[in-house]
Amino acid sequence: MEFIKKHFARLEEYLVMILLTIMSFLVIWQVIARFILKAPLSWTEESARYLMVWLTFLGASIGVKQGAHIGVTAFLQILPQKVRKVGLLFGNLVALVFVVVICIYGFKVVSIQRMMGQLSPALQIPMWWSYLGIPVGGIFIFIRLAQNAWSNFITDEISFESTEVKDALDLAKETMKQGGQN
Repeated sequence: MEFIKKHFARLEEYLVMILLTIMSFLVIWQVIARFILKAPLSWTEESARYLMVWLTFLGASIGVKQGAHIGVTAFLQILPQKVRKVGLLFGNLVALVFVVVICIYGFKVVSIQRMMGQLSPALQIPMWWSYLGIPVGGIFIFIRLAQNAWSNFITDEISFESTEVKDALDLAKETMKQGGQN
């Protein structure tokens, strides 16, 4: 399992790095072509837009892996450990359902685009390629959420990556103690 997890993480991160590098070069080239060479290229803008779709969903998967997405951890941290575990599991399950819905409708959109045979205006590539980033990224997100849910399920001690909430709770407790002393 660790071997798969490690190589899956690398694949995901390398894909994001490669796509971001390509997109950055395309945008820089577009700026040079437009403002210095006075010959704007329409395909670079379109390429960057489609790469951004892929980057958004693949990057969201990395965010799930790293616990970087917004969450309401302050409430969970004041709960007992067992209840906290149930809360985290519930949150992961709700997110899993949401991602499944995104994947289902994403594949439907891709299927419709394939049947229509629509091509992008500048690149003349099938439009479904750009839309495919949504369900593919959704699959990556699903895998990461499932890993998180399983990890939370088998772990006895649930802790949060961020210390900001813990620091805020400690400060609130300290303030309440000082307020009671006055």
